Amino acid sequence: MTSKTKTFLNDTLIWLKNNPDQVVYSLVGDDHSTSKLTARELLQGVQSTASTLSGSKRALLIFDTGFEFVYGLLGCFLSRVVAIPIAIPKPKTQELFKHFLVHAQPDAIITSPSLRPRIDQLIPSDIRDTIKLLEVKNGDGLTEGLELPDGDDIALIQYTSGSTSQPKGVTISFSNLEHNLQAIKTHFGLNKESVCFSWLPHYHDMGLIDGLLSPLYNQCKGVIASPRTVVANPIVWLKAIENFRITHTGGPNFILDLCVDKVNKADAEKLDLSSLTHIYVSAEPVRKNTLDRFANHFKSTGFKSNHFTPGYGLAEATLMVTCKSRNAKLNYLSPDNTLATYVGLGLPIPGIDIQIIDPDSGQLLKEGQQGEIILHGPTITKGYFNDPEKTTEVNFTIDIDDESRTYLRTGDIGLLSGGELFVTGRLKDTIIIRGAQYFAEDLEYVTSLSSDIFLRSACAAFSIEYDQIEKIVIMQEVKKSADRFSSDETAERIRGNIFDHFGLSVHDILFMAQGSIPKTTSGKIRRGECKKLYLDKKLDDSLWH
Repeated sequence: MTSKTKTFLNDTLIWLKNNPDQVVYSLVGDDHSTSKLTARELLQGVQSTASTLSGSKRALLIFDTGFEFVYGLLGCFLSRVVAIPIAIPKPKTQELFKHFLVHAQPDAIITSPSLRPRIDQLIPSDIRDTIKLLEVKNGDGLTEGLELPDGDDIALIQYTSGSTSQPKGVTISFSNLEHNLQAIKTHFGLNKESVCFSWLPHYHDMGLIDGLLSPLYNQCKGVIASPRTVVANPIVWLKAIENFRITHTGGPNFILDLCVDKVNKADAEKLDLSSLTHIYVSAEPVRKNTLDRFANHFKSTGFKSNHFTPGYGLAEATLMVTCKSRNAKLNYLSPDNTLATYVGLGLPIPGIDIQIIDPDSGQLLKEGQQGEIILHGPTITKGYFNDPEKTTEVNFTIDIDDESRTYLRTGDIGLLSGGELFVTGRLKDTIIIRGAQYFAEDLEYVTSLSSDIFLRSACAAFSIEYDQIEKIVIMQEVKKSADRFSSDETAERIRGNIFDHFGLSVHDILFMAQGSIPKTTSGKIRRGECKKLYLDKKLDDSLWH
């Protein structure tokens, strides 16, 4: 097997061949049980799957958490088939599945034997004959003579979460992956002795690249678990850290809140988290209160607050853009005219240049000024698959130091302080009241802290026009376990907290049943969909009773 330009896949294959008995991945089940995958087994599964995929161009990867997805992913890489990982489609998400089929134009779908019948039923009849429905294989495969991919070849089409629009397919090259994996290795000090744990969805960038590819890139042990398992019972994550002596793990802000809420103090004090060198926190706004709560709740475990490494990333930049260094102190910032406290997300990874611009004029802003975050560097992808118009929209060319450079417009709002990035909101999720700009995430955070019966990261704030004036509406999910409560008193508490923090009045507050607020597959709130349901008066069945 050869390639004109060597990629990390070359070294990975050599490592697997030379260390056949090495345990590459361990899978933790709901009951803390463990299954293991050796290098020999992985290589056999990958080679066999690559043979199955031979002749295809693009393949949807549809798997539950487990080893079979890795066979499918590396099988695509090995056979130079562009991998397109997506969540398992269900009848209620069939329209999204159709979007992937029409937009990505795959000529193959690869899945597990157990999922194949379900997928077969969901493929529209008018395109059924154009798509091969394949299964991963576990036997020997003939891969001798295959030409391995080059750095410029597309490895993945990574669909965005679609929290503000229809999901877009980001084209990620092997070179993009190589640069980001090396940055992750260098930043976190990963090596062959590291032990990485991921419970994040493998069809999103953080779970796929950091969770599954980092162990291969660093030739170290990887441990994985299902997102459903960890979210339902977060002590599975914490016990795995103890049992496997995990050094590298993390997740979004909400999982830290969930650990505090669901793991009682007595159980927390029995845990040993001293093996951790860090917990990365990313993928959604990082909250100081959350970090403080977790560090205090688990202080007897050997975990310290400086082990948190908050970061910022996005699929359009492959994955990681900035991240706090290990053991460095956490920095916080409260911009003028706001009571919000933002967590510092670290310095840019090597090769990344961050600038802040006025989103309207495109003018470069100085350090400390809030504006749109734009990025330039080797991990920035070439754009969106089959969508030149949207690719053009996010490209921004500017002259810096007498050099013309093209930057990625992220749509995120933030500022730089001492070179460190602070993200304060998102352009499309801003609420304009009387000419002043507020971020929906800040209103949602204050709301979620207003009562213990509220679920964190399960609130939507948006504005509507009422009597020709912009008014604020808030939807907040209530825990299933909550007893009866006074909705009027609780709503007044929310109104008071919002007014105290922002000086704003709230027009309407709706208490929602757990799991009823529309979210993306990565758990981000679909505020636009929430607003549409509210205006269409289609929320009666979702209200908390």
